[in-house]
Amino acid sequence: MKIQDKLNTFIKNKGLDGLLLFGPDNQTYASGVVLPFANQYPERHSAFIQYTGGSRLFLVPGEWDQAVMDQNWVEPVRSYDENQSVPPSAFLNALQDILKEQQLTTGKLGVDAYQVDAALLEKARGLFPQIQFVEADKALAAMRMIKTDEEIALIEAAGVAADKGLIGAINHLEGAVPNPGYTVAELIERIRVHIIEHGGTGIGFLSSVQADKTSLYYLPPKGKVTSQGLFRVNYTNSQNGYWFNAARMLVVGEPTRSQVKGKQDNQILKNLAVSLLKPGTSCSSIFNEVKQTADKNSIKFLSENGAGHGLGASEIEAPFLTADDETILAKGMVICLDITTFTPSGVMIQSKDAYEITNEGSRLLSWYKNWDELYIIRGFRSTH
Repeated sequence: MKIQDKLNTFIKNKGLDGLLLFGPDNQTYASGVVLPFANQYPERHSAFIQYTGGSRLFLVPGEWDQAVMDQNWVEPVRSYDENQSVPPSAFLNALQDILKEQQLTTGKLGVDAYQVDAALLEKARGLFPQIQFVEADKALAAMRMIKTDEEIALIEAAGVAADKGLIGAINHLEGAVPNPGYTVAELIERIRVHIIEHGGTGIGFLSSVQADKTSLYYLPPKGKVTSQGLFRVNYTNSQNGYWFNAARMLVVGEPTRSQVKGKQDNQILKNLAVSLLKPGTSCSSIFNEVKQTADKNSIKFLSENGAGHGLGASEIEAPFLTADDETILAKGMVICLDITTFTPSGVMIQSKDAYEITNEGSRLLSWYKNWDELYIIRGFRSTH
């Protein structure tokens, strides 16, 4: 079933007169359109409206209407002048005009209330006292968990572009191994550039932590890549609004026994989690089995992070492989396994990969390179 058909069915079954979506990720999910840096500008309000019967409309700031149309959006798009008044007044005035034109001044509208400023939503309720705004966040999250084939293909493409981008950056790094001087900031920038060169359309979280700092989850990029030692790369990137999320472990020079053992311990938990990724399994049971196995084998597992989460129109979304998420896995879900462990010396080992839940089990979406072992950087190579 297409996403628009899912939304139409939801509107009909819930007795709504339409959906009013404020969250950029929900808007991308419903329309296939990615608004430019919407998450970075929360004061620049936008709305996506889908009415009973399936007609749709975008309301965006004046600078964004062309970006919407450039993404093959052929249905109505309305823009408003942000300089008309203090935010969010100009946005609400434009929204008021649209709802009046559509004769939606009464009835029920499903709203992603968790993704809009509470004060703005209260002002909207004041402008339309006859409209019942129905919170639809949980229903939307449940709907988004089951992906269409097109959504899964975009996540898979993002994963391929990400790994190609990382390997492209490593090509530069390996040439610098004999004479260290390659900075961490440059490595990160080269990863970003190469992901875009290989077809990625957006970059999110991107970091690299090395050597004695690998006990930290995040560190601003500084210093040079050391001539020997472990380092971790985390990155998220999107393909037309659909996100991939990964962590890779690399080592410059020959790894130590402790480093190899740390990666092997992490892989024990990851292999277990992969074997449990299948329809009918609960998210909480996967987490619990991973934690029990870690405890049994004296592997320090960062249980606070859980063991993974969903992927889609956002970098992290439902369901969550945690102790309290009873969601049952089903065909069409996409899970990002996130197995984070520590070596006895406190070095953090993290492995993240994306999997599609199939009828039989799961399928690895980030298949371009096998990262089950430490990636060893020794110098120039002709192949990777």
